[in-house]
Amino acid sequence: MPLLGDLLTNCPPSAADVEVNGLGTVAHAKPGDLLFLADPKSSRLPAESPAAAVLVEPGLEAKAKDFPGVVIPMAGARAAFLSLLPTLSPRRTGDVRGVSKSAFVHASAKVADDATVHAGATISEHAVVGAGCVVFPGAFVGPGCTLGENVTLHPNCVLHDGVHLADGVTVQAGAVLGQDGFGFDSDARGHHHLPHHGGVQIGAGVLVGANSTVARGMIADTYVGAGTVIDAQVVIAHNCDIGPHNLFCSQVGIAGSVTTGAFVIAAGQAGIADHVTVCGGVTLGSNAGMSRDCKTPGTYLGLPAQPADAEAKVVIASRKLPEMRRTVKELQKQVALLAAKIERLEAEESDDDLGLSLRDAA
Repeated sequence: MPLLGDLLTNCPPSAADVEVNGLGTVAHAKPGDLLFLADPKSSRLPAESPAAAVLVEPGLEAKAKDFPGVVIPMAGARAAFLSLLPTLSPRRTGDVRGVSKSAFVHASAKVADDATVHAGATISEHAVVGAGCVVFPGAFVGPGCTLGENVTLHPNCVLHDGVHLADGVTVQAGAVLGQDGFGFDSDARGHHHLPHHGGVQIGAGVLVGANSTVARGMIADTYVGAGTVIDAQVVIAHNCDIGPHNLFCSQVGIAGSVTTGAFVIAAGQAGIADHVTVCGGVTLGSNAGMSRDCKTPGTYLGLPAQPADAEAKVVIASRKLPEMRRTVKELQKQVALLAAKIERLEAEESDDDLGLSLRDAA
């Protein structure tokens, strides 16, 4: 088994001779595994763990006090652990290289010599596949599409005509780029689909998650900025201009003609309404809905979305509603009793005034 001293650049001398044969997690550790602890919220390591060693972020050693293996305090424990993935837990990508005889590549398409096109993939007319690209089985590259260098298209993803991917883009299984947008004119006869003649431009290093969609523009292209990360089952509608380094979690919905700045984050099931502009540095919490332009960076929650501190006050107040309702009902009862008492006193006073008047008259 390999020694930690041979694997880790900054391995402490005391752990250099520790043998490990894999990487594991606390819940599913196996004999010989290396683990890591870097989150203060992590649970304590169990005394019966079979793992060989654990990398521990300084300050978290107490969580490993019962661990029977070797405890290795190390700044950057998570990064050090992840650096070992290619060595101790490599992905199995297969040894196929070049263009499969079972792939369809149109005669007018251009495929780089070192690109890989697997069986069952389709490269349509006038498409360009750059150096180092990998196109897995069932992937469809439509007419006129261009793939920069080192693009990966996973099985059964679809690139409609006029989709352009910059270098290093990854499109995961089942994603669809460049389908017609959800654009209709409606009248008494029904709904009439509007033509979409724009394309899609995906910036360098973008990740498009499984079964996500990016619609083509009506006239101009739909844009996704470099470095953006799109989780599975995300919808980006037509005519959007998504800034660089955005991060959209699963089931986020971005309506048509939305513009975002850099480093916009949308948590699960958040949404942005059509034609809204969101400035850079905005974070939308889970299930939040941004319905108006947002010009101030920060965290926004709720529907409609508002600054987190304002929404927190609403949430806190809403939790008091049952108690407030009981209080209001009790106050209503007391008010009713007081009103009845006042009415009775006024009636008695009126009777007294009438008696005095009659005596005076007599």
